[in-house]
Amino acid sequence: MKVLFAPIGNPSEYQLVKYLVNNEENETNASFKALARSLKIENVIIIPGLSLCDISSYKNYIDCNNFVKGLVKEKLKLDKEVILVAPNIYGNKFIQSDRQNSLYFSFIYFNSLKFLELYEPKEVYVDITHGINYMPLLAVEAIKLASYSYVIKHKPLVIKIFNSEPIMRNNQGPYVIDTVMEQYVNKRVAIINLLIPFISEGKANILKKVSLNKEFQETLISSAYALFSGIFLYLILINDEIKNFLGNIRETLNILDHENFRLNMEIGSNLVYKDSFPMELSYIHALLLSINEMVENIKTYDNLVDVNDILSLADKFSTSNTIEELVRNQINRLKKLSGIGYEPILLSKYMRKNNNENNTDINSMKSVSRLRNFYAHAGLDYNLTYICKRNGNLYLTYNGYLDEVKRLLLENSNLINP
Repeated sequence: MKVLFAPIGNPSEYQLVKYLVNNEENETNASFKALARSLKIENVIIIPGLSLCDISSYKNYIDCNNFVKGLVKEKLKLDKEVILVAPNIYGNKFIQSDRQNSLYFSFIYFNSLKFLELYEPKEVYVDITHGINYMPLLAVEAIKLASYSYVIKHKPLVIKIFNSEPIMRNNQGPYVIDTVMEQYVNKRVAIINLLIPFISEGKANILKKVSLNKEFQETLISSAYALFSGIFLYLILINDEIKNFLGNIRETLNILDHENFRLNMEIGSNLVYKDSFPMELSYIHALLLSINEMVENIKTYDNLVDVNDILSLADKFSTSNTIEELVRNQINRLKKLSGIGYEPILLSKYMRKNNNENNTDINSMKSVSRLRNFYAHAGLDYNLTYICKRNGNLYLTYNGYLDEVKRLLLENSNLINP
């Protein structure tokens, strides 16, 4: 299954020309039609801007949306293509109240993710030939972000960006449509791209642009560092928090649902989008959605996590082979321990009791050593992790040390001081 997204400008002046795709010639007034025919693309989504609306005649979103859809369908002679009218900005006529252009990005991210879930493609194409100004750039980045989040739950896919040679007036072509970017996206590639805004200096910008309370900030950043470092036990144990915050973000973004668009707009001599949707809100949604989909089906018993579930997450979602092996080695080491009882016991206490290892209490360790020890054990630090055995299965938990684990993750992120 293939899906093609095509951001466009005003189609009124599009010329009938010949396009060349893979040496196959097609005559049409829109490059995405040539691509769809030659590459046998089943689903095509056209993305015009709401600025095509004649606001001297139409004074509400529904009428404007219908007008733009009718205009695009008529000028491009469309049939089965989906028309997704995006709230864009245009000069002083169509503006966000904060004078930004982030609403366009958020709208395309949220709705392209819905289309990916609907069509379940193996290949995602974006044709930027007819896009204007900032629209093709933001559309590509938004669709890529949606694709990264989509891959976490589904199979890998390929993203391809297409562009045609510039059209010259009164020249029928043919014009070659080239692949200007191609990316194979598996789970690891997706996770790394989802994490970059949160584990780089960019996280300060995210926290500045999106108003989050202290608890939300700490859960968000600690989760990002846990995923990056393979601290999967932590992600499982705080998934209720993740799910709660995800629900809040989803409720906000739901206003942009193209099937139930509820954005606050004011139409007079110009059109003003009153609601603000920073792009960073989409980054947060994509990361939280992805983490939730990784761990939501893992069952815990009295906050106990089966070590095989941790191994499964490491196998599917580690950011590197090194992280995967680190988690696997730690778990295999614990599986070799004998005499593990029914009641959870702190690993350091078990080790001292069985004279297996010398351990230092975490409270007596220097900050740097404590942090190093935590990551060296893939978060399964002996002074933080409890172990027990039930029905032949080995379980782990943090018990009362969950907040300390979060603190160590935040310390590493420099969100708090050590």
